[in-house]
Amino acid sequence: MALPALLGAAEADPLQAIRDVSGDREAVALDPDRSAKWVAFAGVHEMVRPEIVLGFHGLCLVKPADVRRRQHRLLGSL
Repeated sequence: MALPALLGAAEADPLQAIRDVSGDREAVALDPDRSAKWVAFAGVHEMVRPEIVLGFHGLCLVKPADVRRRQHRLLGSL
């Protein structure tokens, strides 16, 4: 199962499912009360309000709360 599909799945413990798929035992759920900046290829920046933020060794995976972007998963640095 792909990582983005796991973030959208209603599982009993989605964080454990992500750890199982990624093999990263140190993945942690981070407080979504933070700002996240999405940078498009054209250099356009947009602030995104996260619903879910997962941290992986200095990287993060963000699921946006905005309905227009819910199908997207953003990967970046912390």
